[in-house]
Amino acid sequence: VAYLWAFILDGRYGLFNRFLGFFGVVGPNWLSDPQYAMWAIIIVSIWTGLGGNMLIFSAGLEGIDASYTEAAQVDGAGLMQSFWHITLPLLRPTLLFVTVTSFIGGMGAFDLVLALTNGGPAGSTSVAAFYMYQTAFEDLRLGRASAAAFVLFLIIFALTLVQLRVFRRGGIEAY
Repeated sequence: VAYLWAFILDGRYGLFNRFLGFFGVVGPNWLSDPQYAMWAIIIVSIWTGLGGNMLIFSAGLEGIDASYTEAAQVDGAGLMQSFWHITLPLLRPTLLFVTVTSFIGGMGAFDLVLALTNGGPAGSTSVAAFYMYQTAFEDLRLGRASAAAFVLFLIIFALTLVQLRVFRRGGIEAY
C-alpha cells in the first residue's frame, strides 16, 4: 500500500499531481515537503484503515434488530431521530472498539513512515515508533529504545482509559 501511494503522491510524476494538473493546479511534492509530508501520511493511514473499519461498522449495523427502528417509526420518529436515539446508541460498543483500535494503530504507526518518507523530510514525519526503530537499530541504543517503547505504552494505556471512561459516561456500562 505504501509503495502504491508513494507512486501516486510522487511530486514529479505522481498520479495525484497529474490529476491536479488537468485543472491548472501545480501540486506540491507531497512526500518531500515538510509542510505536506505528515498530512500525506495521515491521509494514507486513514485510507488504509477505512475498509476494515467499515466492515466492522457494517457488522455492528447488521447486529441491530430492525424491530427497534420499526417501533420508532410507528411512534412517529423520523429517519434522523431513529439514527440519533436508536442506531447510534446501539452502535456505541462498535464505535468504542473502532476508536480504541484506530487510536492504538495510529500511535504505533511505523510502516507507512518508513516506506513513504523514512522519517523525513527534516524529521517532519518522525513519529514515536519510527524514533524507537531508529534508536534501536540505527543508533544501537537499545535501552533508550526500550524506555521510549515503555513511555509510548504508558501514553497509549492512559489515553485508552480516558476513551473508555468517556464512552462509559455515555451509557456503556459493560466496558
